[in-house]
Amino acid sequence: PSIVENEYQSTYLPKSQVGIAKSMIPINMSAATYGALDKVVDSIINGNWNDADGNKIDNIDDWVANRLEYTRDDLGKFFSPEQVDAIALGIYNHDNGRGIINADQTGQGKGRFVAAMMRFAKIEGSIPVFATYKPELFTDIYRDISEIGSLDYFQHPFTFNNADIRKFDNPNEVLFPKLKSIEHKNAIESGHLPENTDLVLITYSQLAKAADKSQKVRSFAHLMASRNATLFLDESHLAAGESLTGENVRTAVEDAQAVIYSSATPLKQVKHYGVYSRVFPKSVDIEKLPETLQKGGEALQEAISTAMAEDGVLVRRERDFSQVTFATLEPNGEQEIQIRETADQIAHVLSLMARLSSDVSADAHKMNEEFEAAFEKLPDASKSSSGRMRANSMNFGSRIYHLNRQFLLGSKIDMVAKHTIACIKNNTKPVIGV
Repeated sequence: PSIVENEYQSTYLPKSQVGIAKSMIPINMSAATYGALDKVVDSIINGNWNDADGNKIDNIDDWVANRLEYTRDDLGKFFSPEQVDAIALGIYNHDNGRGIINADQTGQGKGRFVAAMMRFAKIEGSIPVFATYKPELFTDIYRDISEIGSLDYFQHPFTFNNADIRKFDNPNEVLFPKLKSIEHKNAIESGHLPENTDLVLITYSQLAKAADKSQKVRSFAHLMASRNATLFLDESHLAAGESLTGENVRTAVEDAQAVIYSSATPLKQVKHYGVYSRVFPKSVDIEKLPETLQKGGEALQEAISTAMAEDGVLVRRERDFSQVTFATLEPNGEQEIQIRETADQIAHVLSLMARLSSDVSADAHKMNEEFEAAFEKLPDASKSSSGRMRANSMNFGSRIYHLNRQFLLGSKIDMVAKHTIACIKNNTKPVIGV
């Protein structure tokens, strides 16, 4: 079906001319994104860029091909125009000391963008460090590397997980085997990777401990601080937030020579902004930004996203949503009666539990008074503030929300199952979100 503009999206108009764009762009980001790409073109025209034959470069395609050491024909063979535009923004930001967030929707080709920026990092003399959330994705990124004709650039990977990297076309065969245990252990403990290492891969789970309790975390920190490393954060939102993983990743972000982020949902919560410090100007106080955004609400958060797109550090393209319809499934009469009866039965049980909770709370308070009285009678030498006995009771009301969610989920199961079966019989593919 043809692409149709709608209330939320407009047709994406690429600067690259290697092919026909097939995606949409959020309307609130379109003008900002095009403005950022115009700045890239202006910098190319005003710069001193020449191709291999000495001809002046004046467009994005020739410039990206030149920076990635491709021919113009190879560029069109390996990438869509949307991908070329994103790569151009990534290189431009790298040249200006900024990172980039590729927030393209799933299926729009973020993998090839990441692989291209890895090739660029290698050409620039940097070692790419690829962080993701499961070891199986090491094979996926190598598939993307191969599909853009860059497998020769990365023949000596080192994985902190010490995992096999399997062939993308035959998972039963190994493309790059893991190191012998003693070799891997020596590399981690010494903090020195094998000399020929040209790509480092790690999962976020390897960074889930404090540095003083994990040799791997210390070795990774040493790598980021002492090597000319470009950090690639795949599904970067998973490395954000307040956790030991988030803390270790943020340290790596600060130490890396450059950072490339990839996530279709990068800025889901304001607390996630800390990990994206490298896309913001140095004048922005990253520590105070989440609090500021929280106070400013959705309007300020949307304004920040637009400003980031205008700077070229955030890019997003999507599939066409114009053909998507939304319908609410209502229970039929029989189902509604059954749900109401179940709700009444649950309400009766919950009311009894609420009464019991009140009694338990009162008993716990009484026990604590008795414990306190017994404690005061003890000799001072026997008293220990850390060893005082107390009885605690859980507030029953704090669990009502979760119980209600489980009930609502359970009440929909039969209805969803019937509609799913009907979809399959009609030769359509249902997707069930829980």
